[in-house]
Amino acid sequence: MRGGSQGRSTGGDRASRRGGRAGRVLSLLCLLVGLGLGWVQPVTGIEDVDLFRVEVPVPDRGDATRVKALQGALTRVLIRLTGDPQVASRRAAREILSNPQTYLQQFRYVERTGPGVPYALEARFDPRSLQAAVSAAGLPVWSSHRPSVVVWLAVDGRNGRSLVGEDDRSGIRATVYSAAEARGLPVVLPLLDLEDRRQVSASDILAGFDDVARRASTRYATDAVLTGRAKAYGDGSWRVAWHLYSGSQSREWVTEGRTLNEAVAAGIQRLADEMARGLAARTTVSGGDTIQLRVEGVGDLAGLARVQRYLEGLGRVEWLFPARIEGDAVTFSVKAKGGLGGLEQAIDLGDVLERSASSGVSAGTSPGQTLTYRVRL
Repeated sequence: MRGGSQGRSTGGDRASRRGGRAGRVLSLLCLLVGLGLGWVQPVTGIEDVDLFRVEVPVPDRGDATRVKALQGALTRVLIRLTGDPQVASRRAAREILSNPQTYLQQFRYVERTGPGVPYALEARFDPRSLQAAVSAAGLPVWSSHRPSVVVWLAVDGRNGRSLVGEDDRSGIRATVYSAAEARGLPVVLPLLDLEDRRQVSASDILAGFDDVARRASTRYATDAVLTGRAKAYGDGSWRVAWHLYSGSQSREWVTEGRTLNEAVAAGIQRLADEMARGLAARTTVSGGDTIQLRVEGVGDLAGLARVQRYLEGLGRVEWLFPARIEGDAVTFSVKAKGGLGGLEQAIDLGDVLERSASSGVSAGTSPGQTLTYRVRL
């Protein structure tokens, strides 16, 4: 890693370089020791979203109402956890949903003000027991460490062209966040302050100049960028064309609705589907041999920590530990659900690692197969 003293005399240059390399390796080893068992225990990921807490509106506090509400709450949690909006119709999920009390950690009633139902039932389910049940049922599991997304939504309507940002008062902001929260997906809308507006306009997005939005997204430090172009039809309905940029991949889709809120909500639901498709893994798949994952260009200890957090957050990873250190490269031994292909797909969806010039699967050192990536600059 960076650092290490350099010799001042010609005769000491070689020894100093060796000492510098040794010092860098020693620093990295010290960090790994300091991290302790976190390197060898099963990876659980970073908790960015509380997937297991939901709030359901209820008309009263009766027992029958509570049972029904808890089933609805557990269904919402399973959708977040598996990434499958149709999970409630799956045979494997029926037994889990039949007795939500088994997985209930705590609940309480919250009084609501204004029109509508007078109460909300706030429930939290036990992550350990519920994840174990989902895994035993053979359902896919999406890690709690979700890719974050900044959403640039441009609207072309009767009142002109506009961008939807954090200061939106039309209700679209609430729709974006509500739809994302329902799927456990961390999203952010741009601030649309002077810095943003100097770089991006609604006309840019509507014209398909997404590069300007991607450059402006750097300040938000998200894993992906989503652009949306919303257009009103004469009958009052809406069409939104979406473009997702995630790492080296990009995807497009279109949603429509009778209202702009409806079309936007459908678009965010599709975003969650796209993310879950690549990252949710069935835990019943053993994954075969251990994979050797070489990461080049780690650079320094901060870079190592960043790579560690990223790999730990991949839903495909069961466990990992550093097997080898060579200069600024670290080789991890990784056990991945779905094997080599699943690990490649999960890494490529992010924006932290990119394929190295020497990338590819090779015979490598036993056991397993070797992938080579480098830290994205």
